[in-house]
Amino acid sequence: MKVDRDAADGLSPLSGESFDAVVDVAPISYPWVRRALDAFPAAGHWTFVSSISAYAHPDRVDDVLLPPRQEHHDRSTVMADPDAYGSIKVASENAVLEAMGDRAFVVRAGLITGPGDLHDRFGYWPARLSRGGRVAVPDVDHPAQIIDVGDLAAWIVDAAEKGTAGCTTGSGPPRRCWTSSGASPRPSGRTPSWSRCRRTCWRRTTSPRGRGRGRCRCGCRPRTG
Repeated sequence: MKVDRDAADGLSPLSGESFDAVVDVAPISYPWVRRALDAFPAAGHWTFVSSISAYAHPDRVDDVLLPPRQEHHDRSTVMADPDAYGSIKVASENAVLEAMGDRAFVVRAGLITGPGDLHDRFGYWPARLSRGGRVAVPDVDHPAQIIDVGDLAAWIVDAAEKGTAGCTTGSGPPRRCWTSSGASPRPSGRTPSWSRCRRTCWRRTTSPRGRGRGRCRCGCRPRTG
């Protein structure tokens, strides 16, 4: 059943329903989360899919979170306020934990990849590298963590069935960026060569699904590294 979560009464078509488990994937909206909690207080188990963006220090491992913000954003407005996404996730987590107690399961997901990924932050690279040739890449080689959407979904369903509660990070093991995606060219028989840009202005200026060509946003020439 489709509902309009932007509307104050958007969940009314489900009024009177009871659920053994709820999985809320509200992306950037505290009101969506709050209204759902108010509508289904008797749910047997409640999973909220949060994000590692909730952490205040992405460059190190600790439990410090961003300050909570009880706001609503969409993809067009959140880009102008980088901390809004994580802070709204924190506020939503707090609401779920307070309302559901030991029935609450908060999953702080990492970079989710696979079918339905409209942002293509990971999928672009295997698609591009499989074509071979010269590839412009950032001059960094920091670890990255990804999680396949199918694996994440299966884990969430399993957690609901077992009544798993608490907060946890949902992501794969850390790998070096170009090691993670570098295996993809082999099936095609094509070998890419790296061109690393030494400037911080580097951006990926390509269309989704590997079409287009990576280059610096300012037009500077990548240096071969």
